[in-house]
Amino acid sequence: MGNHILRALVVLLITAWGCAAQIGLNLESMQNPPGLAWKQIDAAHFKIVFPVEISRDAQQIANLLEHLYEADSRSLQMRPRRISLVLHNQNTESNGFVGLAPRQSEWFNTPPQVGLIGCVPWYHLLAVHEFRHVVQFDRALCGMTKWLRFSFGDFGHAVGAMMNLPAWLLEGDAVVMETALTRGGRGRMPEFTMPIRTMLLSGKRHSYYKMIYGSYADWPADPYSFGYLMVSRLRREKGATIWSNVIGSTMALSLLPYRFPWSLRRQTGLTATGLYDATMEEVKTLWQEQLAHVDLTQAEQINHSDRFLTHYLFPKPLADRSILVLKFGLADRYSLTRLSPDGKEKILHLPASPFIYPPSVEANKIVWTEQRPHPRWGYADYSSIQVYDLNSGRTHRLTDRSKYMAPALSTDGRRIAAVEYTTTNHCDLVILDAETGKEIWRWSHPENAFLMTPAWSADNRWIALNALTTAGRSLGLIDLETGRWQELIAGGEENTSLPTFFKDYVLFNWDYSGIDNIYAIHRRSKKIWQVTSREFGAFNPSISRDGRLLYFNDYDSKGYQVAVMELDSTRWREWSEIVPHPFGYHEPLVQQEAGVDFIKTLPDTTFKIEDYRSLKDAIRPHSWILPIAADSYETITAQLLSQNLLGTMGWTLGYAYNQNEKTHACAAGLSYAGWYPIVDLGARFGGRTSSYRDAQDQQQLYSWKEQGLSLGLRLPLNLTRSVYQTHLQLGASAEYARISDKEFIERYEHNNGAFAPVTYSAQFARTCQWINEVYPRFGQSISVLYRHVPFHSDYHARLTAARLNLYFPGFHRLHGWRWQLAAEKQKAENYRFENQARLCRGYSDRYHDFFYRWSADYALPLAFPDWNGWGLIYVKKLTAALFYDDVRARNDERKSRYRATGIELTAYMHLLSIPVELPLGVRFAYLPGEKKWQPEFIMALEL
Repeated sequence: MGNHILRALVVLLITAWGCAAQIGLNLESMQNPPGLAWKQIDAAHFKIVFPVEISRDAQQIANLLEHLYEADSRSLQMRPRRISLVLHNQNTESNGFVGLAPRQSEWFNTPPQVGLIGCVPWYHLLAVHEFRHVVQFDRALCGMTKWLRFSFGDFGHAVGAMMNLPAWLLEGDAVVMETALTRGGRGRMPEFTMPIRTMLLSGKRHSYYKMIYGSYADWPADPYSFGYLMVSRLRREKGATIWSNVIGSTMALSLLPYRFPWSLRRQTGLTATGLYDATMEEVKTLWQEQLAHVDLTQAEQINHSDRFLTHYLFPKPLADRSILVLKFGLADRYSLTRLSPDGKEKILHLPASPFIYPPSVEANKIVWTEQRPHPRWGYADYSSIQVYDLNSGRTHRLTDRSKYMAPALSTDGRRIAAVEYTTTNHCDLVILDAETGKEIWRWSHPENAFLMTPAWSADNRWIALNALTTAGRSLGLIDLETGRWQELIAGGEENTSLPTFFKDYVLFNWDYSGIDNIYAIHRRSKKIWQVTSREFGAFNPSISRDGRLLYFNDYDSKGYQVAVMELDSTRWREWSEIVPHPFGYHEPLVQQEAGVDFIKTLPDTTFKIEDYRSLKDAIRPHSWILPIAADSYETITAQLLSQNLLGTMGWTLGYAYNQNEKTHACAAGLSYAGWYPIVDLGARFGGRTSSYRDAQDQQQLYSWKEQGLSLGLRLPLNLTRSVYQTHLQLGASAEYARISDKEFIERYEHNNGAFAPVTYSAQFARTCQWINEVYPRFGQSISVLYRHVPFHSDYHARLTAARLNLYFPGFHRLHGWRWQLAAEKQKAENYRFENQARLCRGYSDRYHDFFYRWSADYALPLAFPDWNGWGLIYVKKLTAALFYDDVRARNDERKSRYRATGIELTAYMHLLSIPVELPLGVRFAYLPGEKKWQPEFIMALEL
């Protein structure tokens, strides 16, 4: 019984955290720009909403999804309900997801330049993977989870599914399907499972819990690759429908603790840890057999390994014999870093946004692209080309409001080749002037292929790149004088990438042998040689200035390292001599499903395209929930939520209990976010309480009732233009409130009456924080609020509040300081507004006409234990923060001072196998004025 209660409490906390930013009418900035002409297709199982510019793609997607419907559903024995899909085309993000509250799917149109896209067109990969999630979630809608959905709407469905089905099952199963139903899929790619292969063949095996929850030290959780192996292992042994049985058994009694491992054992005879051990033993044996056939080439790693997992990607030799790399890891944010011959490292630049493709270096310049968000519209952004001058150390932006990717400098530094992917899903190679950014030349692939990572020849006449079409992935050359396209490796299943020129050869990444390595193809004869043969994988070739050395990425258990070897073509191994030894773990799964040729022949149905009418989605209730707001007032609410398909309109009906004031209220509201300012309308009626000191200097409570209407405007702006995430929100609102049944009338002329406050607010934040940093390394945030009653009213009051946070580095790269100043002043003629800032740690909230506080915190990580306690608790990180608060306050002429000092200890953990990480801790505050210690429980949801 205790476990049931504890699990219910944890679920309540998690649902509160997950909803804190979304409850009520808190529509933020995730919308498309206004003015797009939205259309829709109503197919049998899908409603597809899209901008008119990609109507042709929408037709293809409708055919693809309807064609996939049966095949992608069969092994889970489920025919899912009809679902809406929104296609976005205004940003450069490569992503797709299925949401459950509200239930809909959203895809983003830009494919990735590098990574694990393989030889499958982007929309095909999204269709198989994301629709499989739709099938999974509907398969989970049974038993107690069906009751949760009846009780709480889509939110109950989401809680039931996400609290019981591990992420590795959901993502691994989706990867299995993308591998079984296409010629590509990540399950076929050695790089996809390379971290696990490296771990096992290096003599390590992390615990099951470390694999699913990850580590802040040396293992970022990857439910995709880990889940692919786990799901595949059981399907290979038990058949295609085994996971359908496990999901059904789990969700039948999903409110019981540890239901998933119990169901897994009941259906298979294996616990989750037992399945993990069996999977790791099997794949380790297969990988050892594969490695036994490999003759390794020698190379020298030249960078120093870090305590934390750290990657040194895309090594580029510079003129002074140093090496440029893109460095990042669990303790290091993305940076362009110079590795000196003596082993020292120097950060040259911190990019504004992460990117995973090679920066280009020529003529003492570095070029790359950075994502630049639209200030207001979260689903619109641009990709601008940045240039860093190695001589001056200065960076400038070459293009703005562009859609360029993977820029590459010509060897003389005068031109830049880049891939442009437009909002119409058209892809071109564009040549730009490196000084002005103006377009010089443009080339289109005859099949509108998606073009990837161009590279220049030494004479600047040829460009090598990859091209992806429905036929597969090809490697070829473009003659810039004639515009002729010459294929070196024809389109197919060959996963080649990142070409670079070397004399009469083109070097490139390829996984032909079963392990990723570097190969070379002769430009005229098209003969292929294997250049490297490394144990775990070799990638990203780059040639020294004199042509004698090959720099590349060599993978090991610490990440992608920089390695160097002599570039001697006489030692290369001819391709015809290589006997591939693929991992082949997916092969039985292909036989269980419809097969890889399934989506080769798609139907060509022409669906009717209609105008999308957003007003039809205006009433779209999806959840009725009980969140806890993550603010100082701990307001418990019960709400009915509605949101339209494009995220521009939402409404709510709700009940609220303010734990600070111990009052009840009912409210309704409507928000519209389709304009630059977000418009909020609201209505509320309920109770309020406050306090005063009586003639005996005793604090007394009094209460009253309020009924009110409100109108507000908010303008959320994303001003990020550097590594510092910069956000500004301006707001103004007006309310009309009717007050009645006031109990305390001393000094006050009115007991009941009308009240019309107006509020102005501004919040600004500029911070830079990475994974393992407790506080932002540098940053500032400020919030200001002014509330008054400018109109004729029976009640008058005025409130001014401000808070400033300043963040600075500590004595270690993961330590940090936070200095905080806060002040609040009320002129309560006959009404008191709610406090906006907490008074002092260790004290309960109390009213003052004026107070100001300064605080200092020093925070640091104590340990990264990765400790598992019998599956009940998994602790990833322990942190400590020393603090001091000093508050000066005044009521009329009465002055008060509050002080507190002490320590906060926080553990970042997972409880009861629930996937959300919880930062739970305790605060020990010493109150000098009271001469006592005050312990408090804390949940560090926000800084």
